[in-house]
Amino acid sequence: MEDKTILILDDERSIREGIALVIREAFPMVQILTAQSGTEAYELICSRPVDVSITDIMVPELNGLQLIQRCVEEGRKTGFVVLSGYGEFSFATEAMQYGVRRYLLKPVDEEELLESVRETFLELDQQKENSRYISKMKGELDGLRQYALTEYLADCMCRGKTPKASGELYKESPALLTSSLWAVSFRFHQAEPPAEELRRYFRGRPDVLVCMMPFEETVLLICNDSQRQVLSLLEALTGVLPAGSYSVGVSKQGKLPDTPRLYRQATTALERHFYENNAGTILFEDNFWSGFEGFEARELQNLQLFIEKVESRCTKEAEQLIEELNERLLDEKPSVEQAREVLERYGLVVSRKKEACGICDAYRLIGRLGRASTLQEAVDTLRQMLRQLYRKPEKAMNETISKMLTCIEEHLHDEDFSLGLMAEEMIFMNSVYLGRLFKKEMGISFSQYVVLARIESAKAMLENSKKRYKVYEISKAVGFGDNPQYFSQIFRRCTGQSPSAYQSCFLNQTNH
Repeated sequence: MEDKTILILDDERSIREGIALVIREAFPMVQILTAQSGTEAYELICSRPVDVSITDIMVPELNGLQLIQRCVEEGRKTGFVVLSGYGEFSFATEAMQYGVRRYLLKPVDEEELLESVRETFLELDQQKENSRYISKMKGELDGLRQYALTEYLADCMCRGKTPKASGELYKESPALLTSSLWAVSFRFHQAEPPAEELRRYFRGRPDVLVCMMPFEETVLLICNDSQRQVLSLLEALTGVLPAGSYSVGVSKQGKLPDTPRLYRQATTALERHFYENNAGTILFEDNFWSGFEGFEARELQNLQLFIEKVESRCTKEAEQLIEELNERLLDEKPSVEQAREVLERYGLVVSRKKEACGICDAYRLIGRLGRASTLQEAVDTLRQMLRQLYRKPEKAMNETISKMLTCIEEHLHDEDFSLGLMAEEMIFMNSVYLGRLFKKEMGISFSQYVVLARIESAKAMLENSKKRYKVYEISKAVGFGDNPQYFSQIFRRCTGQSPSAYQSCFLNQTNH
């Protein structure tokens, strides 16, 4: 009660002092204020928080009912206990219209007065608690609405689907429906992408949405009509993220329906860092990649020679072919998609020798090759894969990891398969611990490994020359469910080609 304040309003001094004495004896820690007119009482209520006002009706200047009316209309949080020597029902009725629930007639019974004050205190405490709860729920609802919006837009970007431009979904970010839009794709040069740091930094900014894409990719959608302001906003991130720890690709200007195209532009711009091996911001241009349509075809012959050297265990000659590939890529600078496709084909030649290097090292290194942010990193990984090809594993695989890999292999086709499900129903260990252990031992996250394993399984089906599977059949067989469009999107991100293009290219290569 020490933080409570009671105001006593009465034009008779003896009554004010008598009520103050009763209140002080019952609530010794409560602060007591007194006023002899409605105007004086109103000024006190405006100048500081007043929890309860014990108010006489017939007071000078501003009567008790007028005081109550004004406080209610202004939204002040004061509770009122009304006193009057007049027992007319009209006063009670008018007081109740303003939410007053306690109307006492003079002379007032002390216990009745104290009980009314206690009840008013309890009501006020309950109202405050309700307000805090509602505020908390509103904050959580706003957060869920914002999360749902970012997930929806991330899904649209991933699937190449035009987002709908109406509905409650945009309530927290109405600027998306009217302002110009920019997509910004990040690549972080560190083990753990600081997505949560970005979320915290932009919290409360309805003009900036932080979207999480597959493979822990982070994309910002920024509502702004000025490219200069967008770039200034990105420059300000150096106060949050360490300088040189990330690279950025920025799309052209567009609108909400253009979101999938803007996303592709941002990721394309980001790919320019592959050859430049530096951090910074690159803006999308229409003529980034052109004139290299025959690059992959020219590399097929070199790849065939590499296969022969690996099969015959001519490691030095195979490594020399990798050096020559590196020089050609630096010289010609084909699109990063084309370069990654060629590098991955070289990597797959090595990784499929699993009987020599073990599935653990194979997937760990092919995963690292796919995530390489620069050409230099990719070539170094390819060299490492080749050197480890016939090297015996330095240590036995962790028994728990071995069990996890077995579970993945057995349940790869199940679209509901997850780390949590495996931890709870198969391994019987904490899912957070398993996730950290898996990343430590394998070098990639559990979800990344599962996606890569599913893509490898899909490739095997596409390479089957005896039966031509349809894309929707492969999608379901490898765990992507009845969602061939999403499967194709992920397949392209992992391989640089659509499933059908990969199949045609592989079969043509085999026939030649």
